[in-house]
Amino acid sequence: MDFLKKLFGGEPEKNNEKSQKNKDKDFDILKYDGLRALQNGQPEYARTCLEHALEIKEDPEALGFLAQALLHLHENEEALGILSRIAELMPENVQAHLNVSRIAGRIKDYPTMEAAADQALKIEAKNAEALCLKAEARRENGDLLNTIALLTQATMNDPNLEAAYLLRAGTLVLMGQLQNAEEDIDYLLEHFEIKEDYLLRKAEIRHMRGDLEQAIAYFIKVKEANPFNREAYLGLSQAYSENHQLDKALETDNEAIDLIQDFAAGYKERGRIKMLLNDKEGALKDLKRALALDPHEGRELEGLFSNLDQYNAENKE
Repeated sequence: MDFLKKLFGGEPEKNNEKSQKNKDKDFDILKYDGLRALQNGQPEYARTCLEHALEIKEDPEALGFLAQALLHLHENEEALGILSRIAELMPENVQAHLNVSRIAGRIKDYPTMEAAADQALKIEAKNAEALCLKAEARRENGDLLNTIALLTQATMNDPNLEAAYLLRAGTLVLMGQLQNAEEDIDYLLEHFEIKEDYLLRKAEIRHMRGDLEQAIAYFIKVKEANPFNREAYLGLSQAYSENHQLDKALETDNEAIDLIQDFAAGYKERGRIKMLLNDKEGALKDLKRALALDPHEGRELEGLFSNLDQYNAENKE
């Protein structure tokens, strides 16, 4: 930090008189101080060093370090600008365009995501990751058929690109092709390390296909793999309730809320289960809590009363 003050604070004339050799030395010091700060978990200081380094001269590697620091600071839009500049400086570098595409997708800038993927494909037509990124952008634009075509091409070019199978499964679900979607998930579970996302998608598809027992089993596996997976608790509670196991559903919701106290959707789901159990007072308390945590979660109150009437009608002996 003293070096920065000395270099940039109060001595502009001396700085202007530095030889090119000294400027290059200053650049290297700042650049690698920034890298060390980044490696030591100090992204803000890394940003300061790297921005000062880049004032001396533009350097793709230093820009890359700066982009990393910005991403650590959750400055995704600014990082995208830096990555785009790197791609301009290195137009034939596939990875530079892929980096732009990934971060554009993160901030939901799908036109930029697709354009960058296209640039990568111009350089390397069979690049599976570029095809996958373009497919994701196409899906977000509602072009599901081309999404499937691109992902199928990606899996043919790289059979080990797990993201392509997962994205294709999700797209097939949107298209209502549950059997084909499940085949992709089964392939992932059989050929790669079992991951939480794969188990969750398997549970969701089993649920959608009406196999409540298997859905419950897979939701439990997800919960065991990650006790803080919110989707697993919600899916498990819903599957239990559809299987007329309201006590199990309530137990699941209680467990979720004990672990994740800001879980607005969990409070709403527990409120729904309590309504089905005729605990209107408890249900309204949970719904009020859900509304306080997230106003959007309070919109289905009227529907919960309707569900109570429907459940009671269906279960009259």
